[in-house]
Amino acid sequence: MSIRNPNRPGGAAAAAPRGALDRILDAVGSLTFGIVIMTAILIYCWIGSAGFAPFSDWFVRQSFEKTEMEWFNWWPFHVLLALMCLSLVVATVRKVRLDLPHLGLWLTHGGILVVVLGTVYYFGMKREGDVLVYRRQAVITLPGGSPAAMTLRPGEAVTVRGEGKAYRVQVADLNPHYRLRSGDDAGKETYAAQLFFQPLEGDAHPFIRQLLVGYPQYTEDVLPGRGRAVKVTGEKLVDKDVEVELRYAPADRIYLRDTAAIHVRPAGAGDDAWIELPVPGLPHYNEYALAAADVVVPPGEEHPLRRLEIPVDASPAARLLGEGTRVRVTGFLPFAHLEERWEPGGDEFHPLMRFALHIGNTNASGTLHADAPHPHHVQVGRQLLDVSFKWIESQEELDRLIAPGPSTLVVSVPERHVTRRIRLADAQERAVAVPGTGYKLQVLEVQPHWTLAGEEGGVASMVLVRVTKGDRSFLRAVVTPQVELSQDIDESGHQAGRILDDSIRIEVENLSLPGLTLVAGPVGLHAIVVDGAGQVTHRPAKLGVPVVFPFDDLQVTIAAVSEKARKVLRPVVIPWRERDRKAGMAYAAVQVEIAGPQGAERYWVRYSHYAHPSRAGFFPQRVTLPDGRAIELLFSRRTLPLPAPVALEAFQLETYTGGTRERDYISLVRFREDGGWSDIKEIRSNQPTAYRGWWFFQSTWDPPVPQANYAGMNYTGLGVGNRHGVAIMLWGSLLTVFGTFWAFYIKPILLRRRRAAEAVAAPAAPAPEPELEPVAVGGSTSRSDA
Repeated sequence: MSIRNPNRPGGAAAAAPRGALDRILDAVGSLTFGIVIMTAILIYCWIGSAGFAPFSDWFVRQSFEKTEMEWFNWWPFHVLLALMCLSLVVATVRKVRLDLPHLGLWLTHGGILVVVLGTVYYFGMKREGDVLVYRRQAVITLPGGSPAAMTLRPGEAVTVRGEGKAYRVQVADLNPHYRLRSGDDAGKETYAAQLFFQPLEGDAHPFIRQLLVGYPQYTEDVLPGRGRAVKVTGEKLVDKDVEVELRYAPADRIYLRDTAAIHVRPAGAGDDAWIELPVPGLPHYNEYALAAADVVVPPGEEHPLRRLEIPVDASPAARLLGEGTRVRVTGFLPFAHLEERWEPGGDEFHPLMRFALHIGNTNASGTLHADAPHPHHVQVGRQLLDVSFKWIESQEELDRLIAPGPSTLVVSVPERHVTRRIRLADAQERAVAVPGTGYKLQVLEVQPHWTLAGEEGGVASMVLVRVTKGDRSFLRAVVTPQVELSQDIDESGHQAGRILDDSIRIEVENLSLPGLTLVAGPVGLHAIVVDGAGQVTHRPAKLGVPVVFPFDDLQVTIAAVSEKARKVLRPVVIPWRERDRKAGMAYAAVQVEIAGPQGAERYWVRYSHYAHPSRAGFFPQRVTLPDGRAIELLFSRRTLPLPAPVALEAFQLETYTGGTRERDYISLVRFREDGGWSDIKEIRSNQPTAYRGWWFFQSTWDPPVPQANYAGMNYTGLGVGNRHGVAIMLWGSLLTVFGTFWAFYIKPILLRRRRAAEAVAAPAAPAPEPELEPVAVGGSTSRSDA
């Protein structure tokens, strides 16, 4: 047996067993754990903020439908911060002595904790948005009527009524730089508004009233086409009963960034009638649709297969929508444009047909409208095959289609009371005289696919005819069936864009053009093909059964026919290569489902940046509920009340000396307080203003558009945001800086002083005691003294 010195390392005291909690705390407070957590936080911040720029503009957070602000206010980030704080606390409490020399380390670690708490508080409480503040509003009053307020912006209109009078009032013109020309105030500049008053009752005359901000004494009326009223009638005002006052147009709510809401109001109501229904968790980046048929996807694009069903609290609009009505958002497209299309169903007579065909190596399908002005074109090699749909009520109409008469030019000369028909084939061979008129006609060209000027995608048929009378000749492009689009071409080859010689009229009848015509109606289903030689081939058809023609293995299938249809808005997804990533939500749309006792309907609604008209776009969608009531839907953002309404006194634009380039944008604003308005506060591009915990900064403005004769500068765009937690983070940063200074500069001084004091006070060191050696028990030892 051997005896070990318990005061030596590895003695009995060091061999005490350690519990599971101690091992966990050792791991959490270890340097390795701290490095791993810090690395994870750095990676999280990198993929959420920097992404893969400049190689790609895609961010990992977009797959989770998170904006940058939401990414740093998400629970995974909070968990990482909590683990980092836990590691810091455990390491500090268990490994750092609490005394004056180590105060710096305690302050540094404490400062980091304070910064983390401030960061979580900042992102959790952050609210940021913007608001448009217009210069003025006009308050119009008639005797016996209620005042009507109208914000002064282009195109704004309101109806005002009183006893025996009613006017439709519209903003006619706004001038931010109106200069007074007479009186004591000549040369001064102010904001001017011209309002057009259109009487709705009686035989009163319309007039324009001009109002100047700050100079009500110069208010006067103008009679359209006659000049100033004072020059015509001797009175400055045409109707003295009309009272108009220019007041501030205060804004009391901001539109929050990266939020969504559905706004509803009765159809035709004003902007103050919108009821806001917040949409929580609406996506930002990816496509969602409840059904594939709800979205039109261009060829080659991925169809939005993700489903979306977000319930919306409709209780604020219960009186408008009806008790028990449920509202959901069932689709979202970040880049799409809405197209009006016809779909089967409804009550309006508008026959539709869905078809499919195979010809050569081409397969095609689509939807046809009966008697559409332009046929459907199918590309077959280098040729176009016209496919059209006709709804025919009688057998006689069908017979004329199966056995058409010869193509004919119908020529009329009204002043000679002459109408003649000329076979198109004869006029193609030679010039044919029109008896009794002196005109000769010759067909030079037949164009089956002629692009119509001014009509996007418009194609018709055109017959080019040379018209000769005596020694004068010109060309006439005769369009069919839109004969009103015909035009003349003079001898120099110049297209006049109209008829030059209206003494002769030319139309085309029974123009047989190669193509496929599908027929439906009381006469049944039929397929008729006209080949290049004008030969007609007719086949009866059945729904869903292919009809075979002996032309390049042509097979036609009529998939569905609907006699009645309805107009619906369908979103067309914008291809990826055409998307502008800086456009934000400008091209976004949502699908809103409104379900009530009489059924459910879904509507696509385009995004509007504000719930009022603006240059950013305003797209309210008028819909009819299943019970027949009409409402308007608007897809925009959530709003938040401001601490006080803000009004725009004036907007000023500073330019560089000697030029027109903008240097600074200045908004002079007032806040509503104590029943009045505060002193003017100035907001510049880099000089925000704080008010009751909110910061107001210059965000956008209303630039002029000279080519559109628009003077602009009717509003200012203010960014608004809070900054909760900034002081906490600043205080934590100061603690960290002070603690670091203490650890590197104060601590060494304290330790040197402590060691010096201990050296002075310490007694002479005693001789060391001999260390006990192991002794063998029950045996013998030997030692050599040599």
